[in-house]
Amino acid sequence: MKTIIYNLFIFTLILFFSGFSFAQVNVSTYAGALNIQGSMDGNLTTARFGGPAYIAFDQAGNMFISDAPNNTIRKIDTQGNVTTYAGATTSGYVNGTLANARFHGPIGLAFDTIGNLYVGDSGNNCIRKIDTNGNVTTFAGSQVSDFIDSPNPLNARFRNPNGICFDNNGDMLVADPFNHAIRKITLAGVVTTVAGTGVSGHLNGPAASALFQVPIDVKVDAQNNIYVTEPQVGTVRKISNGTVSNFAGTNTTGYIDGIGTAARFNQPYFLAMHKNGNLFVSDQQNWVIRAISPAGNVQTLAGTGAYGTNNGSGTVATFTNASGMAIGPDGALYITDYNARAIRKIMIPNPTATTPAFVCKGNSATLNASGSAPQYKWYNDQSSATALSGNATFTTAPIDSLSTYYLTSFYKGLESSRIPATLIPEIMIASFTADPKSCLGSTVNFNNTTAGAGNYSFAWDFGNGNSAISTNASEIYNLAGNYNVKLTGTTQNGCVDEFVLPIEVVNNPVANYTFSEVCEGIQTSFQNVSSGNGPLSFSWLFGDGSTSAMETPHHPYGSAGIFEAKLIVISIDGCIDSIQKMVEVFDNPMVDFTFSDDVCKCDNVTFTNTSSIASNEMLNFQWETPGLSAPDMNTNFSYSFCDEGQNPVKLTAISTKGCIAEETKNLNVLIQPDAGFTSQVIDYGKIEFTPNDMAASSYNWDFGDGNTSIIQQPEHTYASNGTYIVTLSITNINECMEVETQEIVVLEVSVGTHIAQQQLKVYPNPYRNFTNIDLSIIEAQTVKLEVYSIDGKSVVVLADEKLFPGDYKFYFSAKERGFQPGIYFIRLLSEGQTSNFKIVELD
Repeated sequence: MKTIIYNLFIFTLILFFSGFSFAQVNVSTYAGALNIQGSMDGNLTTARFGGPAYIAFDQAGNMFISDAPNNTIRKIDTQGNVTTYAGATTSGYVNGTLANARFHGPIGLAFDTIGNLYVGDSGNNCIRKIDTNGNVTTFAGSQVSDFIDSPNPLNARFRNPNGICFDNNGDMLVADPFNHAIRKITLAGVVTTVAGTGVSGHLNGPAASALFQVPIDVKVDAQNNIYVTEPQVGTVRKISNGTVSNFAGTNTTGYIDGIGTAARFNQPYFLAMHKNGNLFVSDQQNWVIRAISPAGNVQTLAGTGAYGTNNGSGTVATFTNASGMAIGPDGALYITDYNARAIRKIMIPNPTATTPAFVCKGNSATLNASGSAPQYKWYNDQSSATALSGNATFTTAPIDSLSTYYLTSFYKGLESSRIPATLIPEIMIASFTADPKSCLGSTVNFNNTTAGAGNYSFAWDFGNGNSAISTNASEIYNLAGNYNVKLTGTTQNGCVDEFVLPIEVVNNPVANYTFSEVCEGIQTSFQNVSSGNGPLSFSWLFGDGSTSAMETPHHPYGSAGIFEAKLIVISIDGCIDSIQKMVEVFDNPMVDFTFSDDVCKCDNVTFTNTSSIASNEMLNFQWETPGLSAPDMNTNFSYSFCDEGQNPVKLTAISTKGCIAEETKNLNVLIQPDAGFTSQVIDYGKIEFTPNDMAASSYNWDFGDGNTSIIQQPEHTYASNGTYIVTLSITNINECMEVETQEIVVLEVSVGTHIAQQQLKVYPNPYRNFTNIDLSIIEAQTVKLEVYSIDGKSVVVLADEKLFPGDYKFYFSAKERGFQPGIYFIRLLSEGQTSNFKIVELD
């Protein structure tokens, strides 16, 4: 197996060609020493390789090389340090760490999108994986050589897998040379056959029936087309949409540049796919590097057709067994020159990009390329595969900001490093700020915010027919509406930029209010009648230091006077209007009156009005007190108060402005003594008088018969029967006097004799419930029988008629008559004569 693989590399056929005309690409030795074999790590010049076979770059720009005879994976970092990345010079099949792992003739290399490195471990018939943590595992296949697809990658079988790559779906493609097939390993690890049957041959057509003869390498373009090298038949095959065809060359060896199948190769081994779609082929036994355009045009990029290790221009450089290739981050094509034991590098000299001295923002710029290349390409970034132009002169799109384009020298599919051409336009981006909404009649300020404004000239168009030439500007709009304000800036080089900002000018609110003039201390009602774009907000200044934010406030002024009340109205747009009005607050009357307090009951009291008003207006008055049927409208007031205690008196003063004030005071009517009294017959003609008020300070009795007394509770004996007017004058400690007059009846001073005792009989006497009264009449006569209380008042008339001779019975009960038990008198009046009889009813 080893013999077959190495024979593919070392098979030598020396052909000499003449008449080649190459552009000045440059071929150099990048790493290793030509024709010196070894495994030593070091820098680019001291490191040694046993037989570099394949190249891959990681995302950081580090180069990885499969050093097949040394059974190792080598690494050249971006600083040019060469190290052994994985494996050892002793072949084997060991998974593990980078240092402990063992490989057997590794060839193909490829990175997935997350940085895992995959190795076509040809001598071990499997695909190995080196993850980002440095762990080496078997990804697919085993040491057993066979041709088996499987959903389990470890159950699949390969025969000396060589070149590998990832398609645009993330699936791995494997050139399986001695199974004469192209294999696929999906992201899920399912191993299938893309094309080939396992039988050697050269047959195009459907991929499932197509035949290959020892396919060595595989690459994919941006459209997911697959390209395969078949060294033994001198052909580059293409698999597109499930169909296999000859892309370049045919089943005949030779050395001819041309289109597609007209071209000839002698053992095309390995491929490199450029992002621009060009394919590079190491044509081993023609000892040259070929380039194939996407259209299939085959050209020789470097090499004379002679075996050797010469460096120099593409027309003098020679190769031994050019093998694996890859496009580096710098655009160069890196090649493993297997028999020369070195890494070779092909570069195109970088071009020079010329930019204009200045470009105005929004204008296009013309860029020019110069150098030794026959063609140049312009790109808009470092990684794009599609060029903007393939001419030396390139006109850009309008430049609005700092823009960088990239220029490459282009020759037969290979490009130089991308040289930046940066355009810094005169970025005079005109701009200004202003309030988007302003109030009618206010000054609108336009603040120029153009960067570097001091170096430019400016012109303003305010949209209302007015204009200005200044850096900053202001304008007063006299009509509400929408205006487009334009600022035009011009640089010293004549570059112009414009900026338009729409603004709106809105009407101001109209402030207005009404109010009612009031008296001091009374709330003034302010009626807001303002209008404007609402909702409106309000601010009131009442002129006395008080404020309010209410729409329609009520404000009490604490004193009379003239106040400037101001209303400020703010619309939703922030526009302001205000109005001031003079509010007069009228004086209130100052009400007061005097009078003599602590009067006796029913005394006539005079109230003297002392009210006044600061404005000296005429005042009207009204007096009110309980018991007065209607207010008294006089200035002063007199009234007799007969209710003891506090009697409220209210005086109301009304000014000619309608301002009202009132004052209420209490008049104290002193407690009046009670001059009432009771009288009680003690004996015939003798009466005891008892006053109701036993706490008075003095008593004056007039018994009505010319006699008087100052004793509190006197007894008085009348000389004869009759009716008497008794008067009591009583004075209390408040010196209030009360007089009471009563009429009393004094009955017989003694019992009459004109009626025999036996004629009137009363029993029992004293009694509790009732007493019997027996009356015997001897001769017919008119008789009145009446009962009196002790104070001489009639209680009941028992008889008042003419009685005939005989016996008559009566009875009397005070309780039944609704009177209290006590002393009563029975009076018998007959034939003009009177007899009295005392009875006592017990309780």
